Amino acid sequence: MQEFAPGVCDARLPPALVDRLVHHAHVPAFTGESYRLQHALSEVKSS
Repeated sequence: MQEFAPGVCDARLPPALVDRLVHHAHVPAFTGESYRLQHALSEVKSS
């Protein structure tokens, strides 16, 4: 990988790429009960 793209192995690059990708992202806000939480709680109760 180092021969293909020398900058990719730099520890600062992945966080910078993620920052660029999500900088202008729209984060949806969900309301209501979480299905995963409800399912997890029911699993705990049945154990």
